[in-house]
Order: sequence, then C-alpha cells, then structure tokens
Amino acid sequence: PLSLSLSPPSSPSPPLPPPLPSVTDSPVSYSLSPAVMVMKSLRLLLVAVAILSFLATATSADAVAITERLYQQYEGDPCVLLLDRHGGYGCRSMTRSGATGDLHLLENVEELKKFLGAPPSSQVVVVMPAFLMALDSIVADLTETKMVTALVLLTDDDSTLFRRTETEQGYSPLPLSYWNPAGLDLMHKMLPLPIWKLTVADSVTVRKDAKSNREANKADPVAGEVVAFMHPEVGETSIDCLRRGTCQALGGHSTWTTLGAPLTDRETVMVAATMDGVAMFQQQTLSANHDMSGTVAAMAALEALSTYSASVFSKQVLFAFFDAESWGHLGSAQFVRDVRAGKAPVEHFSLKNITSLIEPKQVGHKGTHFYLHTQDHSVSSNLAAESLRVLGARAAVSETPGLPPSAVQTFVQEDSELGARTVVLTDHSGPYKNKFAGSIFDSRANVDDQTVCDAASLLAQAIVRLAIPSLGSNDAQAANCTLVTELLDCLIVNETCATKSRFLPETAELDFPSHYPSVFQKARVSSHQKFINEWVTYYSTLPPVDSPSAGSSRCDQDKNKCEKGQICRDGTCRDSFTQFHEATSPAVKFVQGELFVGWELVENAHLLNVSIWAEATWSPIGLRTFHRGGATADLVFLLITGAVCIAHGGAFYLTRKFFFSWFRFL
Repeated sequence: PLSLSLSPPSSPSPPLPPPLPSVTDSPVSYSLSPAVMVMKSLRLLLVAVAILSFLATATSADAVAITERLYQQYEGDPCVLLLDRHGGYGCRSMTRSGATGDLHLLENVEELKKFLGAPPSSQVVVVMPAFLMALDSIVADLTETKMVTALVLLTDDDSTLFRRTETEQGYSPLPLSYWNPAGLDLMHKMLPLPIWKLTVADSVTVRKDAKSNREANKADPVAGEVVAFMHPEVGETSIDCLRRGTCQALGGHSTWTTLGAPLTDRETVMVAATMDGVAMFQQQTLSANHDMSGTVAAMAALEALSTYSASVFSKQVLFAFFDAESWGHLGSAQFVRDVRAGKAPVEHFSLKNITSLIEPKQVGHKGTHFYLHTQDHSVSSNLAAESLRVLGARAAVSETPGLPPSAVQTFVQEDSELGARTVVLTDHSGPYKNKFAGSIFDSRANVDDQTVCDAASLLAQAIVRLAIPSLGSNDAQAANCTLVTELLDCLIVNETCATKSRFLPETAELDFPSHYPSVFQKARVSSHQKFINEWVTYYSTLPPVDSPSAGSSRCDQDKNKCEKGQICRDGTCRDSFTQFHEATSPAVKFVQGELFVGWELVENAHLLNVSIWAEATWSPIGLRTFHRGGATADLVFLLITGAVCIAHGGAFYLTRKFFFSWFRFL
C-alpha cells in the first residue's frame, strides 16, 4: 500500500550575517572632529613646553653655576681697535671665542730672552709686567714664536722699575719723530695679539697663578682666555665701518670762556690747552705731562686772573680747552670751522682778532727752564713770545721744525699770518724731555707740581702784560700752587678728590680718571669734560665793577638767587660766559630718527681732507682664567661623559613603550 508522509510547508531561510573581517584586512578608520584634534594638539604642545621650560631653566642655572666655579673673571682694560680713514690700529681677537693658552710668566728681560730663544711647544698666554712693553719690537718678537696667543700685562710693579730697565730711551706708543725720539709708533700699527692690562689687585692673583704653572709636571695648569672680538672686517677704514655700522665716531666736548664780557670782535689774547690724551689702553689715558700739565697751568692762570675787575682789561682774554685734540685736532678744528662759518656762539669772532695766541704744552718736567717755540723761530718780533721771554722763558733751539704738536697748529694752518703771533710754552728746548708721551707711564710721578705752578704764574704774568698794560707784570697775581697740586691729583690720580666733588657731587664714587674722549654723543658728557667746564665756569667770573649793594647782586652760594647765566661766588652774583663746544669730524653726523639711530657719513665724505677717527664696536670682552686638566683628567672626563650618554640612551630604550603609550593617550 502506498504510504504518504505529510509535513508542513517550509518557510524561506533567513540570510546569513556577513563574515567577520580578517586580521589581514585594513583597520577601520575613525575620523575626529577638528575641535577634538585642536584640543589634543594644544594639550601635547603645553606638555612639551612645560618639559622644555623646566629643562632650559635647570640647564641655564646649572650652566651659570658651572661657569662661576670653572672660571675666574678679571677686570682691566683692553687694547681696542681704532680706525681712521687709512685703516685700523690697535688690538683684537680674530674670533668670538678669543685666544687661549696656559699662563706663562715672564718677569724680566732675562726671562724674555730665554723665552724667545726656546719657545714652549704649546700655545700660551704670556703674562708680564707692563714695563716690558717698552722693549723695541717685543710684540713682533713674541708673535714670531707662533706660540703666543695673547698678552696680559701686570701693573702691581713699582712704576719706577721701568726706569731701571735696559730701555733708557723711554717708551712712547706715539710715532717716532724729531719731537718724540722715544716713539715706537704702536698707536698706528695693527698689533697681531689681543692685549689686556690688569688692575693692580688682579695683577697679584694672576701673577700667582702664572707662577704656579712653573711647577714641573703640573696636572692642572692655569690657562687664560682673552676675548676682544671687534666687528669691523680686516682691512676696513673708518669710512667703511661707519657705513656698515660696525664702529662709532670719536669726538668730545671742548670748553671755552672769556673774562668779564661775552666773545666779540675785540682784540683778543687767547690761551689754548689740550684736555684729552692718547694711550694704548683708553680707560687709563692719563697723559700727565704730555697734556694735563698744560691744562692745569692754563686753569691755574685763569684762576689767578679772575681776581681782576673786568674794567682793567684793555683786550679780550679767551681761554679754550680743546677736547679730542689728540685725535686729528678735532676740538680746535671744529672751533676754527665754526669761527670761519660765523656759527653761534662764535659768530662775532674772527681769527684776525687774535693778537697773541699762547699754548702751554708739556710744562711739568722737574728742574727745567721754560722754552718758547714759534713758527719761524723768531721771538723778538712775536709779541706773545717776547712777553714770556722778558719774564724768564728762553727761545727754543733753532733746529726744531717750528711749532711742536699742539692745538695752535690748527689756527696757524687756517690763517698763516697768525703764525707770527703764536707761541708754544714747553719744558723742552728741542725734542721732548718726556720719554713716556702717549703711554700709561706718563703718570703723576712724571709731573713736578712746582714746575707746573711756575708755568701757570709765568702764563698769568704774560697775559697781564698783553691784556692789562696799565698794570705791571711784577704786580700780577701769582698762581696758587696748592690749587695746582689739587688739580693735578684730581685730573691724574683720583676722581674722588675734594675739588672735583665740590663741583660734581655725583662723581664722588667714580674710578680712575681717563682723558680718552670716547665715542661722541651730544647728551653724553664725561666727568672729566664736565668738571673742567664747571670749574672754568666758576673761576672765569670776575668781581663786579661797582661794590655790590644789598639787592639782587648778593647771594649766599644759592644759585637760585642769581639770574640765569650767573654764578654765585664770594657772596656776589657774577656773569659767566663759559661754553661747551662740540669736537667732532665734519665728515660725520649723528642721526636719531624713527627707523635709524647712529652715525652717517656726509655726502662726499671721502673727498674731505679731515680726520675721521672711529672706535670699533665689539661683542662682550674680557679675561678669565681656568684650570686645564691634564691627559688623565681629560680621559676621565671623556669616560664619564660617555657613561652618562649610554645611561640616557639605555633608559630611553627601556621605557620607550611607556612613553609611546603615554603620548598616544594624549
């Protein structure tokens, strides 16, 4: 029989789910919104900045602490790079890192000779007394060894030691000439080594360190590093570096005054003096006899004349103290140009008004007579020279070239007829008796107070003969020798002197005086320039013609009780006609605009026949010493440094997964 099996109808099967992706397939990408991405980036950036700031702060503090422990910094004066229109002169280090080498002490001429005969096998920084610079060609001789990288000069020796060396011809960095037989012309040479002059206190320490290097097989010798990098390129002139902005023009502030009345076109007796100087180390430009003796003689003569009433002068008396005179006669040249151009405040004055022109120059040599130098060697036909001769001065020898280097030469060059009315008063009949002109050895010990005082009295008496003929010169007021000593001390030895503090109380804490005029700025007046101006302003005032009444002419040292332009002196308000006068080169001008502040050359400056002196700009300069480890110490340092690097690398390798995960989390 047929059997049938019945079953319910089947429904369709549901679709199978899609297969799972294989591990070899590309991962699923998820897109983040821009806001989230920005927030994560900022968070990561903040973390990075925090880490870097911490590391920078720690590194900077550690670097300063390490530097202070490794190095000993010293003060002093560098020999810097100066430029004129012909080239550069002075010293510099050719790289920003400076010149280094072990300190090598040379204490006398014998040790220097041994050093030159058998130079060391490694580079050294020579440490020696400053007086050894007086030896001819010493810098060239040390350079030829090829082992000397720098010179460090000691100043803790007795200055008289210089006079006991074999170099009795003296020492002057100025050019060799008839006037200056001791000249080495170092001021007009480019020296191949950086040179640093130490203070007296630091000289003691550095001498001790250099002497310790003499110990045999010393493990950690003391080395020195002299950094004096100057920005002008090798071979550049002042015109080049002023255009490029890598130097600044030299200049100063002269002072002039008239006695009793403003400067007019009256017949004039004029006294000129140079108030600045030169030296290889600008911050110790003393120029004691070369310039300051004449400046002090003129100041003391001015004070002696200030006792006379204005009514007794038949001629106008003009005193001029020229600044930057040692650098191309910038001071006197500026004055003469302004007179020629009729520029205020000398618009009413002419060189034709000068009937006698006198300059005291180098009048401090002890036990000397005073000598008269004129353009044509004539004294009797020169009214100024004859007045001084009658009072005891003598004519200079006839073999001289005429006028010695002085400010009055500028006036004679401008007006040749003025040469017959010009005289220079000195302590030398022929060449300089001063063997240290232009050097750091032209110091206070090189000037005799009584001789300068005698020169001041002689000058004052001559002016009385020339400008107050009604009064005999024998009745003239003699110079105050106590004042002369005070001025010499103030201008050469110590700026904290009582005389200077009286006029400039704010300068009571200033250091050693310097007569280097420096880079010119209209608003920058050095304490030296300001002191001479304030002193001349006070002592150029004359007693009133009439006896003062109890009215406005009375004062009690209170400037507010006197009118503008007046000075309170001896209880009366007195007129003063003292002026500052800029001393700059006509080839440059200082520009202070919105986009540029600095020096610019005038149009066709290269065609002007004038001096253009400039001082190089520099990076931070200095001298420091440190203990240099030997070969063993260098090897230990290398091994420690390598171990630290390996440890840092290993730590990073072991913790790399943690840092990767941490940064992914961010």
